Amino acid sequence: MMQAFESLSVRGQARRLRRLAMSALAQYDLADVSVRLLQHVENTTYQIDQPHTRQRFLLRLHGEGYQTAATIRSECLWLKALQHEAKLVVPDPVLTPDGQFCLSLHVPGVPTSRLCSLLRWISGRRYHRQLQPHHLTQLAALRLVCIGRRGIGTSLQDLCAAVGIGRVYSVRMAALACHRVRRGR
Repeated sequence: MMQAFESLSVRGQARRLRRLAMSALAQYDLADVSVRLLQHVENTTYQIDQPHTRQRFLLRLHGEGYQTAATIRSECLWLKALQHEAKLVVPDPVLTPDGQFCLSLHVPGVPTSRLCSLLRWISGRRYHRQLQPHHLTQLAALRLVCIGRRGIGTSLQDLCAAVGIGRVYSVRMAALACHRVRRGR
């Protein structure tokens, strides 16, 4: 008899979810790939490398009940808007063969179906120390997209968190620096 998923260790759960990841990759028609577990918390994420095409992806297995297909679609549309309207470098959602932003899969040993989504990988690093002028320029572009999307606007502090820049100790100083960047000083 198979042990209940919930009673497995984190490593045991990740092993079972790997089968789900491989099934998802087959649905996206990705073969001959290496799969590396990145994280198993709310979502389980994998780095997917396809050596012969030199492409890299991020596969997300969304946690049970954590997201709906509609929220994942909304998130992906938001990423597309940031990419096209604000000209920001953001993860690019990969559509399923039937043109959706996510798919629902079930494998034996995992108690419920999981939503899966695939994003193109962006190489880079996180900035934890200090904001640079180009970060603030990106935040200003993001803010304009937010305003343009009617009512989605957030504070600069929220935008910093959303793009992973970290804490801004003085929103007023960040806004001033952003203003100076736009004016060319």
